[in-house]
Amino acid sequence: MQQLNNERKLWVLKSIEDKDRSNLAIDSYKDKIDESYNYDNYVPNHKQIKPNDFIVIIDKKKIIGFAKIRNINTTLDVKTMRSCPERACTKSTISSRKKLKPAYKCSNGHLFDIPKEIDKEITKYTAEYKDNYIPYNSVNKTPLDLIPYYDKLNRQLSMQSLSLAALDLFPEIAPVLFGRTDILPLSPEEANDENESPEDGEYNSNNEDERQSVSRQIKARRGQKNFRDSLIERYGKICMVTGCTILDILEAAHIKPYRGIKDNHAANGLLLRSDIHTLFDLNLLAVEPNTLIIHVHERALPEYEYLQGKKLIVKKDKSPSNKELEVRLNDFKRLDTRIV
Repeated sequence: MQQLNNERKLWVLKSIEDKDRSNLAIDSYKDKIDESYNYDNYVPNHKQIKPNDFIVIIDKKKIIGFAKIRNINTTLDVKTMRSCPERACTKSTISSRKKLKPAYKCSNGHLFDIPKEIDKEITKYTAEYKDNYIPYNSVNKTPLDLIPYYDKLNRQLSMQSLSLAALDLFPEIAPVLFGRTDILPLSPEEANDENESPEDGEYNSNNEDERQSVSRQIKARRGQKNFRDSLIERYGKICMVTGCTILDILEAAHIKPYRGIKDNHAANGLLLRSDIHTLFDLNLLAVEPNTLIIHVHERALPEYEYLQGKKLIVKKDKSPSNKELEVRLNDFKRLDTRIV
C-alpha cells in the first residue's frame, strides 16, 4: 500500500466551456465535471495519467473540484481537426473573431471564414471518478495559487503534473482524497460491543459508563459496524454536513460520546466525512437542535467557512436527538478560542 501511495501523482486538468474557449481547432471534449474528464491521444501527457492518481480540475478563473481517478476507459473515435486554410500555413491554433469579419484568425495572423477540416482517427480516454468527486466551493484559492507547484508550467497544456505538496493548500480537501490516517483501533471493550445493538424504541441517554475505563480525546474511528449501518439506513449514504457520497470515507460519529451500547442508537449518531468527524469531535462544528443549522467555530475558518449556515442533511422525520445536539452546541459555545 505504501508503494501505491508513493506512485500516485497529482494532475491539474483544464475544463473550458465552449463559450470560453479561445482555440476552436478541435471540438469540445464534453466533460461531465462531477463524473469524468475526457481527452485523447493528441493531448500531451495522455499516457501518464493512471487510476488512483489525484486530480484538481480548473477553468480559466477558478478551481472547480478535486477527485481520485477510479479507472480510465479507452475507445476508438473520429475527431474533426481544424486548421488554417492558407496553403503555406499549418497552424491549428484558431481563434474566433466574434464581432469581426472574417470570422476566424490563426496564430500566424491569417483571416478566414471557413477553416480547413480533416477527420482523424483517435483514441479517446475517459478518466472516471464518479463518487470520488469533491467540489471546491471556496474562493480562497484560485489556479494562480497552484503555479509554484507545477513540475514544469506550460500555460498551453490542458493536463499537467503538480507536486503533491499542492494539496497542503487545501487542508479541508486533502484528508478526503488520501483517506483518514488517524483511525484508531477499537478498544477491547468497544470491540466486544461491535456486533451489539441497543434495544428498539426511543433513545434516552444516561451518564452511566458501561465500559471499563477507556479514555480518548477524540474517537477518530470509523465506528462499530452495526452502528454505522444503522446510520446509513436512517440517513442514507451521505455525509450529513457536506453531502459527500464517497461511502468509504463516511464515518459513524456519536453525538453524545460513547459510554456503552445504548449510545449506539441511530438518533445519537451522525454520518460524517472523516475530516468533518474530527471537527465535530473537537467541538469545532456544531448543529442547532431545532433548525439543524450548522455552525463552524472560528478556529476552523476560513477553510470550512463554506459550511457555515448550511442545514444538516436529514430525511423527513429522521432528525438526530435534539437533546444531545443541544449539549454539543453548548460545548461548542464554551470552547476557548485561545486553546490550540
